[in-house]
Amino acid sequence: VLYFHTSLRLPSTVVVLELVSLSPRPDGSQHALGRGFTLLELFTNRPEAQAADGDRRLSLHHGSPRGLLHPVLRDTVDYSSLLKTIDGAHLDCVIKNHPALVSMIHLLPENVLVSGNENIPGLSASPTGDALLRPQMLKMLPFTLNRLTISLQPSLEKFESQLLQLINADCHNTKQPGPEGTQRTGCHPGKEASCRGS
Repeated sequence: VLYFHTSLRLPSTVVVLELVSLSPRPDGSQHALGRGFTLLELFTNRPEAQAADGDRRLSLHHGSPRGLLHPVLRDTVDYSSLLKTIDGAHLDCVIKNHPALVSMIHLLPENVLVSGNENIPGLSASPTGDALLRPQMLKMLPFTLNRLTISLQPSLEKFESQLLQLINADCHNTKQPGPEGTQRTGCHPGKEASCRGS
């Protein structure tokens, strides 16, 4: 069970889920290889509407979810016509509202999928292993901070440079079936060259 909280109740708000296979490396770390991704639409065409509960069957698409930042896809809501679907692959999920989180929603990071077995500051551990199923808040204790230091994020140029490096890495780590059973690397449908930054 995964939990998600957002204040962006817009029809264009989607959750992007990537299927990744992990294989062990000799040094004990894991090599991650993207196997496809999908988009989960949360809201209806009415911005004030709640998330639509119920079962969902989502198609998996070739490539990396970072390809969604490509200008062709960035301003569209019709992803299915632009993304190549992986035949025979899908994700089944169920969406439900969870009213028990209302009292402690300020403790959850926005727009991030979290599980109940993660350590969430301010919540007590649960014997069932899912602290978000029936959340119990810890007692608040006031305190004072002295000499607080804040480190800002890198500049926009550095962020874009790192993003391009990650997109290129995704292109090389995402395999798509090519003609006659060969493997080819892909990022954006039909536009492998679009992955290479300038």
